[in-house]
Amino acid sequence: MPSQPTCGTAASSTMARKVKRKQEAEPSQRNTRKKQRDASLDSTSASHTEDDNSQAVKRVMDEVMKKLTETDNDLVKFLRESIQGLNVNKKELVGVFGKTGAGKSSLINAIIGENDLLPTGSVEACTSVIIKVEANTENQYKMEVKLISKEDFDNEMDFFRPYFEEREECDPDYESKLTALFGDEWKGKSLDSIKKDSKRYKEIVKKLEKKTLEESYPLSKKQILCEDLKIYTKEESGESDVTNIWYWPVVENVTIKVPNNELLRHVTLVDLPGNGDYNKTRNEMWKKLVSSCGTVWVVTEANRAASELEAWEILESVCRHLGHGGECRNIHFICTKLDHMIKKPDDNVMEIKENIKKKVNKKITSNKEFQKHFSNDYFKVFTVSAEEYFETNLLAPEQTDIPKLQDFIRNLNSKQERASRYVSAAYGILSLMKGAHIHNVHPAVQVRRMLSEGVEDGLQNIERTISDWYSDFDQSLTEGVEKAKAQCENKIKGIIIDHKSSHHRTLKSIVEKNGVHKPKKGKEINLNTVLSSFLTDCIDQQFRTVFPNDPKPGSFCDNIQQFSLYTKGLRQDYPDPQLSLKFLEQEEVKLKRNLCQEILTRKKSIYNCLTETLQREMQPCYDVAKTIKGKDSLENMRNAVLQHIKERKTTMFDQAKRAMLEKLKELKNFVKEEIEAHLGKVMNLCFPHEVSGLPDISKELSRVEEIYNKLEPRENRAPPTSEGLEEKPQPGASDCTDKTVVFNPEVSSESDHLLYRLRCPSAGSFRCPLTRLVFVVTKEAELRYRSVQWEENLLKSSGMTPAGPLFDIECPERAVCELHLPHCELETADLSQSGLFVAHISDSGLILMEPQRITESHVVIPVSGLSMFGLVWSFFFEHRAVRGQVLLFRTPREQSTEMITLNMYLLPSNIPVEQVKRKQWVTTQYICAPSKCELVIDQHYSVDCPSAVIVQPDRAPFDMDNGPNYHPTFELRLPSDGHTLSITVREKKRFQEREVWTHQVNLIGQSEAFTLKHLH
Repeated sequence: MPSQPTCGTAASSTMARKVKRKQEAEPSQRNTRKKQRDASLDSTSASHTEDDNSQAVKRVMDEVMKKLTETDNDLVKFLRESIQGLNVNKKELVGVFGKTGAGKSSLINAIIGENDLLPTGSVEACTSVIIKVEANTENQYKMEVKLISKEDFDNEMDFFRPYFEEREECDPDYESKLTALFGDEWKGKSLDSIKKDSKRYKEIVKKLEKKTLEESYPLSKKQILCEDLKIYTKEESGESDVTNIWYWPVVENVTIKVPNNELLRHVTLVDLPGNGDYNKTRNEMWKKLVSSCGTVWVVTEANRAASELEAWEILESVCRHLGHGGECRNIHFICTKLDHMIKKPDDNVMEIKENIKKKVNKKITSNKEFQKHFSNDYFKVFTVSAEEYFETNLLAPEQTDIPKLQDFIRNLNSKQERASRYVSAAYGILSLMKGAHIHNVHPAVQVRRMLSEGVEDGLQNIERTISDWYSDFDQSLTEGVEKAKAQCENKIKGIIIDHKSSHHRTLKSIVEKNGVHKPKKGKEINLNTVLSSFLTDCIDQQFRTVFPNDPKPGSFCDNIQQFSLYTKGLRQDYPDPQLSLKFLEQEEVKLKRNLCQEILTRKKSIYNCLTETLQREMQPCYDVAKTIKGKDSLENMRNAVLQHIKERKTTMFDQAKRAMLEKLKELKNFVKEEIEAHLGKVMNLCFPHEVSGLPDISKELSRVEEIYNKLEPRENRAPPTSEGLEEKPQPGASDCTDKTVVFNPEVSSESDHLLYRLRCPSAGSFRCPLTRLVFVVTKEAELRYRSVQWEENLLKSSGMTPAGPLFDIECPERAVCELHLPHCELETADLSQSGLFVAHISDSGLILMEPQRITESHVVIPVSGLSMFGLVWSFFFEHRAVRGQVLLFRTPREQSTEMITLNMYLLPSNIPVEQVKRKQWVTTQYICAPSKCELVIDQHYSVDCPSAVIVQPDRAPFDMDNGPNYHPTFELRLPSDGHTLSITVREKKRFQEREVWTHQVNLIGQSEAFTLKHLH
């Protein structure tokens, strides 16, 4: 492949180590370290079972595939496609960012256990080339170099035409690219003469005609691969090379495939530039990869981890591509070269590592851009030393944090999950084939009707939820549009009017690169995102709630997961078609998984369309400004941009808003159509009018079923496959509690109280996540319940006091056999001495019931009829410690005082948060924060908040406020310009005090437009 003489030169110029270790490890010690590293990398022994299971099932499915070749109908076509789709697995992408010299290549080499694979040394990493490192199934190394198209290259050369004859001052980025390709021969010459006379130009064009360059290397030739890689990804750090071509300006990406590497089996490591590229092809590839990364590592040197500007600038510049515009679930700050901070063997390594982590974690909490898109639990810090990992002198391998990162990647492979998913899908396919022969027509018609009704009900619920979100986004975007129209001119003026001598070149770069200037060092300037920020700032918090990168309660994907055909209940009621229902169950799981992935993909487009629409609206002024030359060109470029904004501002922000709302509609329609089409299709296949042409797969089903039952939890295991199945009797409480299913209830407002409606599709145990109530039912039923006021006088006569909310529960079907009420006892408490009772209040009066049992979270009682139930304890148990929660609500800014109010509630942990939200004013904003704490009844507490103008009262007792009306314990008055504030709750005793809760509250992005109005 490459045959250039730069290999030897690059190798000989490799930089020597900055720090030479005086202490040599003993041979025995080195052998021990090597064994530890090998053990860390070798995960095959732990995964043999999963591999064996998958391979065994794959062989079975290959046999079934051969049997399906003799016939051809819709069912057989579907079965073939389904079997072929079993092998499709999406790879996890881990993006690696960092400045030159931070140790990215050394880190990747250490992680994959390949010393000196990616080149390190005095040559500088190119700022544009993407390097992907993944596994190779063949026993050799492989390099694939994908080049930009000849058309792209010609367009770039035409763009550079004015700089060849030095008619204009050349941008440093442009100069470095031209020098890498042509040495110094391009300077002072015309582009036409270069095309005609330059040997380099002709050699470049010849390579571009191949589009992709591939080369394989035996295991013994890894060093040659390393040297060849430099030609396509690196540039010399010194003077320009007069004899050799550095091809990085025409490379789109490079893929290195590593043999025999179990760690990379389902993971790709991607070495990424900190910014995109003005070249459209490379920039689109960069954005696609960055937005697809599930994990990102930002690499910087440990000794300046918290103060290194470039690393933090990289993180800020990519946040929008990773967060709302991406699917990143983990951001790791990798602090390299830890060994450089250790001066002698007896240094306290743990203390050094913890100090670094503390400084970095402190900085991330104040990073505005990060906090817009992520919560702090997405962020983690590692302190590593790749050098010490390979050649131990001062650190044990585990102290380098390399094994921790390897374990993280190993978990991304999730072999057990992949094996389970493969086996489950295969079992579903075989269940369909077997079940198509054995069910009767009459129950099949009934089941089909019930399934269709379930689909319709589920779609209506999803549609209602999306409509509510649409209205909220519409309102928030409208506010953003008005702010943009009023402020956008001044905002852009502050950026493009600069008195620095270099600003002419910067502004010219901005307009030439369509509004974006990406310097090698320093922050990116992006006029398009500045304009769209007026809109995105108004929706960021809501967007994070609806479209988080990992499914959370209340999100779109959570709503998709709540959709159910209730096939488990139908299998109990209709045993004959249960194999077909098992297939439907697997298809439902697959459909919801695919929909959630599609939502994750489309939400990126939904968020990014605001910036993309505004860039299209701004493009005419960029095109005009880039042609301006001569005297006063700087002033004329500024005027062209500002005049365009002045003329278009009344329409372009509205267009961006409409574009986003239209994409939300498209997503809603896609989800609805996909559910209807896919489930309609598979239900037709499950219950056909007649079946023909299917082979007998009884033996294959039996073999897969055995493996399936080994992998699946007991409650999900396969039904018997024999014919003539008998219907099981109705279950009692003991039969229903093997697994509790979480079901979101419908919530409505009735007489100023929340009314919950929970539909239980079958016998089983069902938990309401909003109230934490658990109902065990013996059959399909509908439950209605709400929180009501305790009658204190009734309780006092019995010597009792409330220990939780009082719930009024109704079930017309009388199907509830067991009720679980959430308590607030401490995890360390002796539950046998809790003194808890259940108060059952009906028309006949008050009955105190002893618990059947008390779990770590609930009090369980058997029930036959329903009315009002709540937890109580005797007065003897007052002044006890309980699990508590701290809830925060902020009011909008008061125009007269420029102040906001933060209301703080100290409540027992079994009070439903949604009910407290319901009691707030319509414009009040709930602030999501860690709420758990330990509180003592009747003990006094105080609040410490340095940012607060006033906190009132000075101290207050904690009482068991069980609702349904709730009142703040403390009120904090705050200036409205604060970003973050520290709040601490302290327990006040006579001679001492104790800190019970503390949190750094982030007020940035707490949009006043996103209110609790949907609860009213």
